[in-house]
Amino acid sequence: MHKQLLPLFLCAGFALAADNRGFPVQFQNCVEYVGTGPVSLAKAQALVPAPFVIATDANGDATVVVRAARCTSVKLDGFEAVPGIVSHIGVMVVSPDGTGDINNYTVAYATDSDRLAQRLERAGIPALLDADLVKENNTPALYVEVSPDGKAGWSITGTQTDNAFLTIPFLANWWSKSDKGIAKMSTNIPSITFKFAQGTIHTRSSSKIGKLIQGNSYSQFGVRAFDFNVRGEFASGFMDTTLR
Repeated sequence: MHKQLLPLFLCAGFALAADNRGFPVQFQNCVEYVGTGPVSLAKAQALVPAPFVIATDANGDATVVVRAARCTSVKLDGFEAVPGIVSHIGVMVVSPDGTGDINNYTVAYATDSDRLAQRLERAGIPALLDADLVKENNTPALYVEVSPDGKAGWSITGTQTDNAFLTIPFLANWWSKSDKGIAKMSTNIPSITFKFAQGTIHTRSSSKIGKLIQGNSYSQFGVRAFDFNVRGEFASGFMDTTLR
C-alpha cells in the first residue's frame, strides 16, 4: 500500500488567500493507528460542506478516515514540550490546493492537550478537549478511548504488530470550514514506518460518526487496495495550522 495508490492527487481548484493566524506544532516520538474504508457517499456528503469535493472510489463510495496518535512530545507556542494524544475522524477529499499525500475533511477531533484544543478552536476547528483521552501502545493490543465531557465519544479496539512493511515520507492535510474561514492542519512527517494492524471503531449510532458509519461500530478498514489499516511510527512531525 504505497501512497501513490491513493486517489487523491486531483485539485479542486478553489483559491485560498494567505492569513497570519496560523501556528506550528512539533510532534516527536509518535505511535499512531490509521484506518480507512468505504462509507456511503450520501452519508459523507451530509458532513462535508462546499467547496470541498469528496474523493470517491470506483463504486462511488466515500472514505472514512480514523486516526489516533500518542506522542512523547508535543510542543507549540514556545511552551515546554509535553506528552500528548490526538484522535480524529474525517472523510477523504480531493486536495483543494494540490498538496498532500492524503486530504481529509475533519468530522471530529479530540486531544488531551488544553493548549492545542484552544488554538485549534480559535482557528474554527471542532477540537474537543478530553483530559482523560487514552491510547495504549502495548502490542499486540490496540485501544483508544475518547470520552469528552458532554459530547459523543468514540473508541478504537483491535490488534497491532511490530511487522514493518513500508517506510516513506508523508504529508497529511486535514481541513475544516467554519464562520472563521477555511482551516488547514498540514502535518509533514519526514519518515514514517507502517506496520500491520487491524482496528474497529465504536461510537453511539446517533452521533455524527455513528451516522457516517451507519451504526455503533465499523471494521471495514483496509478492504481496498489503497486503504490504510496500519500502525504508524515516526520520530518527528511538524504540523502547520493555517486559517484562510
